[in-house]
Amino acid sequence: MSVITNEISLLVSSDPAAGAQNVSANGSAFTVIMNPPIQIPKEAMNVRVSLVSAEIWNNTNNVSAALGNNKFYITIAGTPYTLTFEDGLYTVAELSNILNILLKNINIGYNGFFSLLPNFSTGRILLSFNTATLITVDFTQPNNMAILLGADTIIYSNLSTITTTFLPNVAQFNIIDYYLFHTTLISSGMALNGIYNQILSVVPINAAPGSLISFSPFNPAEVKEQQLAGGNGISNIRIFLTDQNNNPVSTNGETYGARILIKYEMPYILRSSS
Repeated sequence: MSVITNEISLLVSSDPAAGAQNVSANGSAFTVIMNPPIQIPKEAMNVRVSLVSAEIWNNTNNVSAALGNNKFYITIAGTPYTLTFEDGLYTVAELSNILNILLKNINIGYNGFFSLLPNFSTGRILLSFNTATLITVDFTQPNNMAILLGADTIIYSNLSTITTTFLPNVAQFNIIDYYLFHTTLISSGMALNGIYNQILSVVPINAAPGSLISFSPFNPAEVKEQQLAGGNGISNIRIFLTDQNNNPVSTNGETYGARILIKYEMPYILRSSS
């Protein structure tokens, strides 16, 4: 007996205009209705599922009210100010620029008044002020940026042009290290530290903030799922994205898509012509 390999290719998208249903409020999860249902014969052998490509926007917030890190508390010449940032995905340079803009909006500071300077060799950040006025930065208040910037939860006092301050800890702008792609097509999937949660694939972040991640592995990992064979077929599929800790992520209003491949073998009997 020989076998022949069969493939079923599925294109899925979180865009309601493309048919996605039950899209979650944060955009990370959606349902695909299969009409007609996918039928895999009960005789099928070695049924497996893989993620062969995915397109996901790299725009999950690293600063937001929900994350509790969207406020910067600064005192200039004895007057305290609270600077509130819009939710977004910031680089060090972008955060520094917005800080200067927020200060200018309240008639404090000017271009280059304040700088966040990254030290890529250590992963730490330098606080620099281009003013002789004494500055205080308070990382003890609610929703502060201490973890993001690598600061201790203290008040940094007497900052000015004569004192540049290296924050003591590694900055954590990478709130998300990678995405996990989940689907109800599989019962268990890959284990994350011994825990199974229908993970089909890891999607590395290989694009700049605000850019499209195009994931197309050369040799996609395959998850065996023999239970897909037979039965009443597959009528609906749930897709969901999480971060490296299995927490749902926000897509910030953007849609994402993927191609999923189901493969299986069927017995093929060669008959002689005699």
